[in-house]
Amino acid sequence: MKDGSLLVGDSMNGVIYRVSYTGPSAAKSERPTLALSNPPRSSEPEPSDIAIRLVMTPADANLTVTSPSLKQGEQVPPQHSASGDDASPHLAWSGAPKETKSFAIVMDDPDAAVKPFTHWVAWNIPAHVQELREGLPTAPLLKNPAEIAQGRNTRGSVGYFGPKPPHGDPPHHYHFQVFALDRMLDLKPTASREELLRAMEGHVLAAGELVPTFAQK
Repeated sequence: MKDGSLLVGDSMNGVIYRVSYTGPSAAKSERPTLALSNPPRSSEPEPSDIAIRLVMTPADANLTVTSPSLKQGEQVPPQHSASGDDASPHLAWSGAPKETKSFAIVMDDPDAAVKPFTHWVAWNIPAHVQELREGLPTAPLLKNPAEIAQGRNTRGSVGYFGPKPPHGDPPHHYHFQVFALDRMLDLKPTASREELLRAMEGHVLAAGELVPTFAQK
């Protein structure tokens, strides 16, 4: 930085630290000291709850979310974890209202140190597409299915990032949330979860989730 400080990223906890010298001037000091501090945050705090609790959804407008490899409350298979193949799972959903124009997906871990740690955001899934195959590319804009956009996860990368909780933690809960929307979103690929939530505001027709767990063995 211009003041001589360094920025250090912690990819496990999603935190950036600023390292700066706080001792006397270099000419008078033999052993300078370092101080760690969090960088200044935006004046507007980011939502700390999972996405499905932050959007307005009509009463009883529920989607059913399923997967051949993920089971409610059970351990995520290794191929979908960041320590394994890091492959996005096959997801399917049903029960969308007839007015649906597109779907969006958000995968949140509320048990992480960063609350929530968002592992996946995708949107502009066409209304006629009601399942996604396993192992989607981590590209901002997908070609198959066409024109599906993917955003940044908390790690800072684009696309799916599998579970990777700290060793010794109890099982974390991974909320695979699907939203039926009344429009396609005018949102550029690589957008964040917060940008997606703002774009979805007032356009959610129904929502549902599948919540498996994962712990490092």
